[in-house]
Amino acid sequence: MAVTASPFWDQGTATLTDGSATVTGQGTNWLAALLRPLDQIESADGRRATILSINSNTSITLDRPWQGGSQTAGTYKIWRTSDEVIYQANVQRLSAALGTGNIEALAEVTGAADRIPYFTGPAAIELTQLTAAARALLADTTVPRSGTSGTQHRNNTQNDARFMQPGAFGLGASGNAINSPSGATGIADLAASTFFTHASGSAPGDAPLGAAQGAGLKIGGGSAWQATIWTGLAGANVQNRWFGRVAGSSGGNSGWTEFATRETAHGVIDLMRLPVVS
Repeated sequence: MAVTASPFWDQGTATLTDGSATVTGQGTNWLAALLRPLDQIESADGRRATILSINSNTSITLDRPWQGGSQTAGTYKIWRTSDEVIYQANVQRLSAALGTGNIEALAEVTGAADRIPYFTGPAAIELTQLTAAARALLADTTVPRSGTSGTQHRNNTQNDARFMQPGAFGLGASGNAINSPSGATGIADLAASTFFTHASGSAPGDAPLGAAQGAGLKIGGGSAWQATIWTGLAGANVQNRWFGRVAGSSGGNSGWTEFATRETAHGVIDLMRLPVVS
């Protein structure tokens, strides 16, 4: 549609809602009219507001919520703002941006290989090193994870959305279920610094109360000076209960001692005591 030389556009009807910055048109064809931000929309009763953006042929956003009372599919006019006024407004916005000092600070920085700028304060910019590892991380479209080998640092269906994998930071291993694949027959056989689980069919002989299903963390080093924390995953006698045991300097584990329990009705955790081994 050809645009006429009229100082305003009034094709179709417009809906304005009190308290909303969104104007909806009906048959308005606003994009074809080549309207611009800073043009003025006028309602049927003569109230005006400034346009922030022309979103589509039937959608406009005002620079602030409409305060002129609502109208539904009413007559309207959009008055075109002169090029001179728009130019002056753009100059003012540019001057405000330059007035922060950020652009001048960036212009004073001398670029160098493997360096990136960063702000140290208002209108203050310095360079810092961008290492090859940092560039590789920025270019990586997968989610980085802890660990240095195998699947511990890749995005795949097994590891998706996990921050830390078994084996990271020296904790656990890729196979940490008792009897599979490590061949351990009990919790005591597991290496220290290990997350572990066990379930029916691979129940260890040294779990608290003979429980078949549980999980825990074993920490320490060697055969002595180890501590194990364990909780039951199934079984009325062990669910919502936490147990611990330690191995002292002479080796050998103490008996299991319950140190916490969760009262399921109210979600309360009751702390008891930790076992002590000389």
